[in-house]
Amino acid sequence: MNLVTVTAYPEREAARTARRALDVAGIDSIVDEPAASRVRLRVENVDALRAGDVLTRHCPTLPEIDEADEEARENLCPECASPDVTPAQRARTFLLVAVLILAVGIAAELHQAAFFAIAAAAVFHLVSGRWRCNACGETWD
Repeated sequence: MNLVTVTAYPEREAARTARRALDVAGIDSIVDEPAASRVRLRVENVDALRAGDVLTRHCPTLPEIDEADEEARENLCPECASPDVTPAQRARTFLLVAVLILAVGIAAELHQAAFFAIAAAAVFHLVSGRWRCNACGETWD
């Protein structure tokens, strides 16, 4: 049995309430107390996503413990401070450019030139930003 922690609560009663919601949804879970200040709710690895959905839907008011190493940092654009940011589509763009370069290289029988052009495109995409602002178009790492 491969158990993962879905969430943690400061009180045992909150964890029991969440466990009952999972039981109603047909998800087996256990309440584990590794430390005095927190009570973990654990499920099998294959049920973790579904358990998270059930807890979000049926137990939104339970006081969960936020852990510093699990907090998601809000990404803001460094140029305009907009929170409307998405990951840049670097892989998709690189594949499109590589296919186009390869097709032109094969058609013109310039295989070696196509190889070097694809390598240059790879370097360009590696140094391009990983995040993109939808408001101003800025990209950054």
